[in-house]
Amino acid sequence: MEANQNAGSGVPLLSVRGIYKSFGLNAVLKGIDLDVMPGEVLALIGGNGAGKSTLMKIIMGIYSHDSGRLAMNGEAVALNRPSDALARGIYMVPQEPLLFPNMNVEENITIGFDRGKAELHKELADTMADIGWNLDLGRKASSLSIAEQQLVEILRGILRHARLLILDEPTSALTFDEVKSLFKVVRDLREKGIGIIYITHRLAEVFDIATHVAIMRDGAITIQGPVAGFTREDLVKGLLPPDAEGGVQARAAVESSVDYGADPVLELESFSGYGFSDVSLKVWPGEILGVAGVVGAGRTEMATTIFGMDKVLGGRVLLNGKDITGKRTRQVIAAGLNYVPEDRHLNGLFKICDVAANTTSASLFGGALGKVLINRRAEYDITEKYRAEVYPILPGLHQHLRPCPLSGKDLPACPLPPLNGGNFHRYQARLFAGACDGASFKAKGRVCPQIYLGGAGAADNPRPFRRLYPAGLSPLLL
Repeated sequence: MEANQNAGSGVPLLSVRGIYKSFGLNAVLKGIDLDVMPGEVLALIGGNGAGKSTLMKIIMGIYSHDSGRLAMNGEAVALNRPSDALARGIYMVPQEPLLFPNMNVEENITIGFDRGKAELHKELADTMADIGWNLDLGRKASSLSIAEQQLVEILRGILRHARLLILDEPTSALTFDEVKSLFKVVRDLREKGIGIIYITHRLAEVFDIATHVAIMRDGAITIQGPVAGFTREDLVKGLLPPDAEGGVQARAAVESSVDYGADPVLELESFSGYGFSDVSLKVWPGEILGVAGVVGAGRTEMATTIFGMDKVLGGRVLLNGKDITGKRTRQVIAAGLNYVPEDRHLNGLFKICDVAANTTSASLFGGALGKVLINRRAEYDITEKYRAEVYPILPGLHQHLRPCPLSGKDLPACPLPPLNGGNFHRYQARLFAGACDGASFKAKGRVCPQIYLGGAGAADNPRPFRRLYPAGLSPLLL
């Protein structure tokens, strides 16, 4: 593996200056300035929807930027497509490794090269020996753990002589031992002069592995510099919005809105299913109940079983005192419970449908949108109502209208707009609210794919739920 030619030269490996990016009227990046030096581990942190994914996609040539400039080793570059980024030595390891399960490790690493197999095998073996990794190249990718899959992705980058690696939340699905192994890999790569952008939601990791840190909030960088110059409190403050001082009062208002003297909205009694057993809990009117657990603890399985998607093995589910144990999903929805799934890309949205159709999809059976034909104007009005009232930071639906080829009128009939990373979460919050319009939902289930940062997550994500307190809704966050 080649050492970085600019290590110690003082020239940034990557320089980002004045990067702006908008989708319609929604400004996602607002003048980003960022440097990554050879052998530097830059921790990039920020709440959902801060713009991290968009910035990385610009660096990788997946998105184009509206204005600004990118430079590699002091030379201005145009990264118009992913192949341009790869040619410049930039490689991104996605949060969920993209391997071919029926191919072995070596085939997954060397796919796409036009050199001979013998030459590639020797270079790969030499690279692994140089780093000190021991990975069976003949193993099928389907047999690898998530940590091992990430090693394969990293080797893909190294074999392509990557000088800048982007690691997108690499520890989100790892065990503690796998995290330690990954950190050793990162330190090894750093010693080789490879620059690393390390995206994470976990503040502890910033101090464990990073040399520098940058915080993104609402499309701008609020804090950046050497990690040694910051405390945990400094980072939390940088993540919080300017009006975060009102958080204590907001929390007090939330707590005072919970009616613990009433009957519980949702109650589980010794509830058991595949992947969990003997769970008992109560959710009170106006309460937000969070259920935490490590990967594989059974939170998602519990949610899908409550929602009628999986078989109940024991216990009861009571919704407003009514037993809904083992009911079909449609019956559970009609009883007043809704669910936003964990996999937002696969199961959370109808991506071929427009914004309005997604927002009002749970109202189809209640007649609020018409008995036979869908009332598109009612669909639009409901969507705009909850966009404005529940999450005004999201772009308005009017940004995504297109002329109808039949009537020539502007109708809300465009495909779902490009929502990146945390904006999927934000849109689901709006979807969550829109589902309330066509039915009197009294409890909600929402499964999040990660545990959010304490202060920053509370300041960013629960806002739409707080606005629903007057309706007596009770979110269950898993």
